[in-house]
Amino acid sequence: MAVQDRVREIIAEKLGKMPQELTFHLDLYTLDWDSLDLLGLVVDLEEEFDITVSDERFGNCKTIHELAELISTTVAE
Repeated sequence: MAVQDRVREIIAEKLGKMPQELTFHLDLYTLDWDSLDLLGLVVDLEEEFDITVSDERFGNCKTIHELAELISTTVAE
């Protein structure tokens, strides 16, 4: 499974939605999440892909696509 698809699945699970309901260009800041929700997402993504990414780098991602690109790049390092 592609990183982008898995990232979308994880976000959909956290939102209680189907992955198909979320576009890859969905603005993550339009979601009604608090800081604990975002922290949980970061932890889930780091565990899923066995990576560690700084909060600043995660914070620069505005869409599912950008988040998936960050993870792909980090996994490849």
